[in-house]
Amino acid sequence: MEKEDILGALARGYCWPLNSHKVLDPDLAEAMCEEIINLLKRKANILVTAQKLRDYILRSEMAEDVTLPSVQFRDLCLQALGNIEGETG
Repeated sequence: MEKEDILGALARGYCWPLNSHKVLDPDLAEAMCEEIINLLKRKANILVTAQKLRDYILRSEMAEDVTLPSVQFRDLCLQALGNIEGETG
């Protein structure tokens, strides 16, 4: 998603009848856009980490190597936990 798409969506919100009397604050729109971009990046990072973890588990199960978590598995779990904590923090 492009920054211009988000800024356009925010600006269109001012066209709604409920908001039509309000004046667009470009600095506020820019700040909100950056927050949305950061949120989307965090969500995408969590999804990629979850996909890597899923793929690792599937490979391990196919290799019947599901005894103790390996360093790679542990690192993926820690990365996922860090991403989730970043979401809530």
